[in-house]
Amino acid sequence: MTLDIESARAAMRRYVASLNRDGQCEVRETGYEERIEGAWVFYFNSAEYLDTGAFETQLVGQGPTLILDNGSVLQGGSAERPSEVLNRFHGSAQA
Repeated sequence: MTLDIESARAAMRRYVASLNRDGQCEVRETGYEERIEGAWVFYFNSAEYLDTGAFETQLVGQGPTLILDNGSVLQGGSAERPSEVLNRFHGSAQA
């Protein structure tokens, strides 16, 4: 079953809220979202960077955040494409 975009957005909002509770700086979604097979893809960055565009305030290392059709959240690294994150998940799930 495919997760609808509103449910995926709600899951992403919960994920970002958890990062803000536990993190060193406030983060926000970038507003970019796309659908790939099996997941919705979102991105986040520091609120300061999104507000100012100041390069030095960007987060480093985070990549795409995938909300799978089952509602699970996968966090990718900065060098990973969304499909690579999904493939890594499927590979570890089969191991």
